[in-house]
Amino acid sequence: MEKNKVISVECISKFYPTEVGLMRIFKKARLIRALKSVSFNVYEEEVFGILGPNGAGKTTLIKILATLVLADTGKTTMFGYDVKQNPYDIKNKIGIITGDERGFYWRLTGRENLMFFGTLSNLSKTELKKKIPYLLDFVKLTKSKDIMFKEYSSGMKTRLQLARALLTKPEMLLLDEPTKSLDIEGKEKFKQLLKEPILGKKPTVILATHSLEEAEAVCDRFMILKKGEKVIEGDIEDIRNFLKLSNHITISFSARNTDDLKLIIKDIKNIKSLTSIEEKIIKNTADLNIRYKENPVDFLTTLIAFCKNVEGCEVLSLNVNSKDLKEIMHLILDIKKV
Repeated sequence: MEKNKVISVECISKFYPTEVGLMRIFKKARLIRALKSVSFNVYEEEVFGILGPNGAGKTTLIKILATLVLADTGKTTMFGYDVKQNPYDIKNKIGIITGDERGFYWRLTGRENLMFFGTLSNLSKTELKKKIPYLLDFVKLTKSKDIMFKEYSSGMKTRLQLARALLTKPEMLLLDEPTKSLDIEGKEKFKQLLKEPILGKKPTVILATHSLEEAEAVCDRFMILKKGEKVIEGDIEDIRNFLKLSNHITISFSARNTDDLKLIIKDIKNIKSLTSIEEKIIKNTADLNIRYKENPVDFLTTLIAFCKNVEGCEVLSLNVNSKDLKEIMHLILDIKKV
């Protein structure tokens, strides 16, 4: 069943003046382009990654989705509301997490901070007494709830941001470089939290990051930006197909006789996603060098099934080489000259 579209962005652009304050009176401002004609869609409950190097426009895009900044051109619709015309209807449905720690009161405890921000969000004391213990447990801060925020580690501060964002039970989380100040262990803990159902449901997540490992671990689909322009949007297989990349498998297997080996190879050659195959048969053993365009798991399942269908066939070795997101992104940013 096709999921509902929760974000529709159509050809948005954003420019910033180089001069600010009184300097704009005495000096004509030059405009710097942050985004140029960016369009994309996000669907309900998916984790959507916005990737790109520094200066690509990721933070500007998150601010537009958070209704903190207005695009100069184009149209953005979230939950059926126009961002420019109905910002308050959208704000009630989103939670925002950044890598910035300054949004908390440092002399309050973690629990007191959540009580304060929950009250600002018009949540009753009864609601907060139920939600705060649950959220502190969810972000693994129950034992640290009565420690002042200034004593928290970077990982604890980021997890408290997640708890604060979840107070209003948002339908969408906007994450702008949430793990940039975390160590390896903190990043792993945060990635695990994003994979778990929250308050009984799975929110839609928009993750802006330049950490490719992080994006590949948690995101369903990606959009890659370079200098404010969209290069490509889709899942890893879509991107591989766009670049005409082939996955690579080398396999060695034996059979009772060469006729059985040739029968298996014939079946493999009929796989539609196959792009090339090199074969070498020595006695009752075949060595194959295969390139294909398909999900590696699906292709391997088909490949192994062909071997199992022939009695006496034994797989001797198998090696899978599939380009990861890091390699793909480097290829994309190299071929897309802006």
